[in-house]
Amino acid sequence: MQLIRQASDVNVPRLYFAHASENRDVAKLLAHRMMKDGIDVWFDQWEIRTGDSLRRKMERGLSGCTHFLVLLTPEAIGKPWVETEIDAGFVMNVEGQSRFMALRSGVEINQLSAFLKTRRCPEIDLNSEAEVAGLIAEIHGISNKPALGAAPTYVTRSATGLERWSQSAIAVAKFLVESSENGIVFDPQTTPVEVSTATGLSVDDVRMGVMDLQDAGLVKETDERNSERFWPKVGLFIEFDRHFLADPSEARMFDSKKAATAVAQLLLNENINQIQAEQLAERFPQWKARHFNSALNYLIEAKAVASFTGIGCAPYCTTLLKPNMRTRRFAIENS
Repeated sequence: MQLIRQASDVNVPRLYFAHASENRDVAKLLAHRMMKDGIDVWFDQWEIRTGDSLRRKMERGLSGCTHFLVLLTPEAIGKPWVETEIDAGFVMNVEGQSRFMALRSGVEINQLSAFLKTRRCPEIDLNSEAEVAGLIAEIHGISNKPALGAAPTYVTRSATGLERWSQSAIAVAKFLVESSENGIVFDPQTTPVEVSTATGLSVDDVRMGVMDLQDAGLVKETDERNSERFWPKVGLFIEFDRHFLADPSEARMFDSKKAATAVAQLLLNENINQIQAEQLAERFPQWKARHFNSALNYLIEAKAVASFTGIGCAPYCTTLLKPNMRTRRFAIENS
């Protein structure tokens, strides 16, 4: 009986199955199993009918296959007809038309030809359900490679540029970045106890983190007696926003440098000599004041603009901006 192929399904693996006639019964069982599991198998007993040209039928089967599979048994090794099929399968593989696969059953590696020894020819137990299922999964392109897990914490820190900071400093900085409403000095003011409650760190660990950040000039502690209040300085946002400030439009962190470059380019492209911060913010409606300030902080710290801050400039970190020659250089270097 001629089996009907679903030729329109381009995702169906099409396999040419070469074997010795002495192994036809066991090969037929494997072919049936592969057909049952979605592999379109060219098997001589199904494809070649009385009066057909063997060569033409085989050439037709080879020309349409995505996989060439040969079953290497003691009966198949050295058999001229099987060797011819192997030659054809190898040529198809070299030309990129199909994948060459060879399975050993009752044959040792040292019994293979020099060519076959260069290929992966695993031994298979055709009575093993697990091994046959593994073969079928491989033909379907399913990998047994384990799923990729998350990188260890120490690797993640190194990869993201946080390797210079202690874990407690990172935790405190993350709290300040995520708690800040607008990303400006004094926003927020907090205490080690408050940070401890929010992060789960001990109060002493928080104090150590604050000390690390203070030594780097990124936070300021109050001079009041009997108080441990502290707050971020602008440098903290410049250092840590890119790690902990979520982008409002994308599933990643906000890129302060990229945002600062966009602001610099707008100032230059529109030949702006000076502009109020609130007017400039209107040009970037996709950003909240928190994100707009992150970009401005970066520009100001890089001295890529002149800024003037007056009373009541909130929610912005400055009142007025003026581009200068550094603005142009900043835009060019970071475009």
